[in-house]
Amino acid sequence: MRSGFHIASALIGATILCGGCTKTTVQKIARYQLGDEPTTELVRKTGVYAVKYVSGSSSQSHKIDASERLMDKGERLGFATDEHGKIVGIAGEQRIPIYDLPPDAQSVVWYHKSKQQTQFGREMEKAGQTAGEIGTVAAVGTLAGVAIIGGAMLDNQDDCACSNSVNNQPPRHKHHHHR
Repeated sequence: MRSGFHIASALIGATILCGGCTKTTVQKIARYQLGDEPTTELVRKTGVYAVKYVSGSSSQSHKIDASERLMDKGERLGFATDEHGKIVGIAGEQRIPIYDLPPDAQSVVWYHKSKQQTQFGREMEKAGQTAGEIGTVAAVGTLAGVAIIGGAMLDNQDDCACSNSVNNQPPRHKHHHHR
């Protein structure tokens, strides 16, 4: 019983330390080079999408403030150019002006980042649940055993010759004077 309890404890600890064991996935949808024809693509996963751009002076992408949109799977995201030559983000039926681009911006893209639990994380979660059940059974079994043994010990104390007396002397009665 004790080794089962230790195994259960180890599995619970591993599950907690694993923290869900997730991997981060990134989806880039409807990449648009400045001056290209308008483009749209279907959203493959429901979530929050934002516009990012890459400039000529930096290879890192930068997010456009206030461009976040909650999109459902199957909706369209994309880009076009308005009559003034400015980029417009397309998010379903919405048109979002993208005016915060630096002059050397080269491309824009709709970007979605999410965390997904890995297969290892799912297996650890299952093991942790099983370990928790084993730990609960072990704890209940231990408590029941303690209660049974404790009850038996208390029952045996009633039969003890010294239970009602100290040094085998009968209990003394203290007299109180009442007024």
